Amino acid sequence: MPVAELERIDAPEDYFLDPSLVLFLPLYELDGSSFASKDAYGHLVTCTGALWRPNGRLFNGTSDFISRAVADWRNADQQGTIIAWFKCPADTTDRALFTSSDEATTVYYLNFFVRGTHKLGISQVNNDTADGVAGGTSVDDNTWHMGALVSNGSAYRIFSDANEETLTVFSGTNSGDWFADTASRDNFAVGVLKRTSLVCYLTGNVGEVIVYSCALTPLEIQHIYLNTKWRYR
Repeated sequence: MPVAELERIDAPEDYFLDPSLVLFLPLYELDGSSFASKDAYGHLVTCTGALWRPNGRLFNGTSDFISRAVADWRNADQQGTIIAWFKCPADTTDRALFTSSDEATTVYYLNFFVRGTHKLGISQVNNDTADGVAGGTSVDDNTWHMGALVSNGSAYRIFSDANEETLTVFSGTNSGDWFADTASRDNFAVGVLKRTSLVCYLTGNVGEVIVYSCALTPLEIQHIYLNTKWRYR
């Protein structure tokens, strides 16, 4: 077993040592209106509104978000994993968990979100038909869940609380297109999709966001879930 994988299993608070970790935002310990991510890159992000809580940040659904302006973020990554611990009430609107987009248009973005149908979903657009898939488990029940989105470069997989979801394609195909396949992006954000206008505001809490440049295995996702869920129970 690789050393990096052992670190994720045996020392969960040290998974920032994994060389494939490209973003770690433990929002439960990051206070203030700006703060640096706890990874090798130290991304300085700006927090607009979202209030600090002992288990994360509270987003009001109308104006709160966290973001960083950065051109072509991870534009060489053809696969990867996004993990977010979140809690949100039932709603019929789309609510962003983690996004990366072009603020000057509406046609370049990747959005990992809770759909208005109450399920986890991914929508990816590269000035073409949106590719979108969604899981089958309702996750907006005002309890904590860990959502994981994985792409191996050819297809997406979605996990809810470390359980792999049966996916439904709601637009285009299950292409697995990732950051390398999404041009012109100039940000990444939590709690909103920043395009020509700001949409998909999240109502609820986000505890932490973790992004890897590799496709984690189901076992790795399960280990992260088991080693972090104590914080959200």
